[in-house]
Amino acid sequence: MADTHSNTLRRTTKRRTWLHVAALACVCGLVPIATWGTQGPETSDYSASPAGVTLTRIASEPVGLKDPWGATQLPDGSWLVTSRSAVTVTQVAASGNTELSGPALDDVRSFVFNPPQVEAPATSGEQEEKDADSEPSPDEAGLYGIAVSPQYSEDGYIYAFASNGTTSRIYRLHYSGNRLWESTVIVDNLPAGAGRNGGALGFGSDGYLYASIGDAGKPRLAGDLESLAGKIIRLGADGSYPATNPLTSSLMWSAGHRNVTGFTWSADGVMLAVEPGADYADELNVIQAGHNYGWPDIEGTGGEAAGYTDPAISWLRTDSHAVDPSGVAVTGEGIYVASYSGERMWRYQLTTAGLGQVQSLEIGANGRLGAIAVAYSGDVAVLTANSATRSVHTAKTPYDLLPPETPTGGTTPDTDAEKDAQAATKARTAMLKAPDRIVTYKITP
Repeated sequence: MADTHSNTLRRTTKRRTWLHVAALACVCGLVPIATWGTQGPETSDYSASPAGVTLTRIASEPVGLKDPWGATQLPDGSWLVTSRSAVTVTQVAASGNTELSGPALDDVRSFVFNPPQVEAPATSGEQEEKDADSEPSPDEAGLYGIAVSPQYSEDGYIYAFASNGTTSRIYRLHYSGNRLWESTVIVDNLPAGAGRNGGALGFGSDGYLYASIGDAGKPRLAGDLESLAGKIIRLGADGSYPATNPLTSSLMWSAGHRNVTGFTWSADGVMLAVEPGADYADELNVIQAGHNYGWPDIEGTGGEAAGYTDPAISWLRTDSHAVDPSGVAVTGEGIYVASYSGERMWRYQLTTAGLGQVQSLEIGANGRLGAIAVAYSGDVAVLTANSATRSVHTAKTPYDLLPPETPTGGTTPDTDAEKDAQAATKARTAMLKAPDRIVTYKITP
C-alpha cells in the first residue's frame, strides 16, 4: 500500500543544498523515531501503540460553503473554516454556522480580488525549465490556511494566509463578536502564481508561526536560497525573523518543496509535512531546520548522495493511482494522513522502533478529504473537500479503494457483475458531490 522507490533521481544535475546533513533512512516505509529530529522521544508511550485502530464517527457538521481549505479549532470547540475561492471564514459549531464579517476580512478580499498588474518578463532566449505538471492550471488565488494564536484567550488574534495569484500575504486579524476587526500584514510579497501557492499555516510547539510556500509553478526556485518559493518559513507572531532560523535575516526553515499542503507536530516537537508529487511520488517528510528535500531534482527517496533529505514515507504515483496527501495529524499512537484522491485516511503505527504497520482506513462515503487535525478532545477531525477547485492529479480509481470498473462494449448491463459495477460508479459519483463537512472520529484500539 505504501510504495517506496529506491532510485528516483529524475535529473542527474546536482543542485546546491542548503545544509549538508544526514538524510533520513527510508526502508519499506519504516523510519526509526530516533532519527526524526535532534531530540529523541520524551516518552516511551509508543511501545503501547496498537497495530490497528477503529475510527467511529461521533460528529458531522456541515460547513455550508464551497471550496473549503483551512480549518482551525477555537478554545470553545467550534471550528473556523476558510473558503479559498469565496474568501470567507465560517465558524462551524454544533449549534449552527456563522459566516464572519468585518473590516479586516474586507481588507483580505480586496487584496485577493485586486491583484497588482505585473508586466510580462522580457524573454531571454532561454526558456525556464518546467516540471511535467506545470501546464496552465485553474487560478488558485484565495484564502488558504488559518491559525489561532497560542495566546488567543488574551489577544483574540487569528492568522490567515491569502494569495491573489501574483503575491501572497500572511495576516493577523482580531476576532471578536463574530467579526474580524483590524488587520495587520505581518508578511508581504511572498511568491505566488496561478497554482501551487502552499498556504498551510500553523503554530509550532516552539510558539513560532510556520507557513508553506509552494514553488508557484517555477520549480527551480525551490532550491534557490534567494527566493522563498518552495520553502517552509518560520516567523514570530508579529512577523519578526527568529534569530534561531537556519539563515540570518531569513524566514526560511526548510527548502526543496514542491507544494506542502499540510503539516503538524508530534508531542515530542517533531514536525511532519505532506506534499503531493508531480508525476512520480507523493511524500511525508520529517521537517528539520536547514534541510533541503530535493524538489525539483528528485521525488521520493534516493537523494542522499546528492545531499538531500529523503522522505520518511513516499507513495509511488501511477497513471491510475495517487495518494495525493492533503493533510497530516499525529496522535500519541499514530500518524494520520488524509488523502484527496484516495478518499480515505492512512494510519501509520508509532512504535519505539519507528513507524510500524500501515492501516488503510475507509471512513465511509465522505468523498475527497482535505485538512485534518487532532481536536482538543483527542479525536481526529477531517474537513471534506468535494467542492474544491484546486488543480490536482485526479486518480482514475481511489488508492486501494477499487470500485469495479464498468465493462466496456455495451450500454445494457448483461450480468450481475456489470450491474454492481454501474451501481458502484453511480454511488461514487454521488459521493463526490456530497456537501462538505467537518467529520470527527473517535479512535478505538
